[in-house]
Amino acid sequence: MDIRIRKAHLSDAPAIAELYLQFWEIHKGIDPLMEHSRKLKFSEVIDLAKKYLKKKKRYHFVAELGSKVVGYIDFTLKENDAHAKYLLYGSLESCVTDKAYRGKGIAKLLTEAMIYFFVSKGVKYIRTESYLANESAVETWKKMGFKPLLYTMNKEL
Repeated sequence: MDIRIRKAHLSDAPAIAELYLQFWEIHKGIDPLMEHSRKLKFSEVIDLAKKYLKKKKRYHFVAELGSKVVGYIDFTLKENDAHAKYLLYGSLESCVTDKAYRGKGIAKLLTEAMIYFFVSKGVKYIRTESYLANESAVETWKKMGFKPLLYTMNKEL
């Protein structure tokens, strides 16, 4: 399988929107703060994808198989407080592989490309978050050397 990782373009928004839908499907019922108040029209999801692609200090790569986008990663460079050990750090915001292509190492390739980007910027520390219920993501990040650090707890009132 010849997967190519490249910077995402605005023209990738429809393919990224498809991946967003799969991403949200995985998280359905896990976190009410991630759930939408209504079913979004596909055009609205494309608009959301475009919005994220246009954000400053936010970076996006896609994984392509032929001309088909089969994966997406979204990450940021963040500045820490002046007293912190790491003044600049990376934040992996989201990563999703098309469900038809999961288990083939695409998330690993996307993450490696992100890490290479961060290293080129002098970043020495990367943070990500994953829901415990998203076991495949947790296992992927652990295999990539990420370590559990904290629990985020919510209470619905």
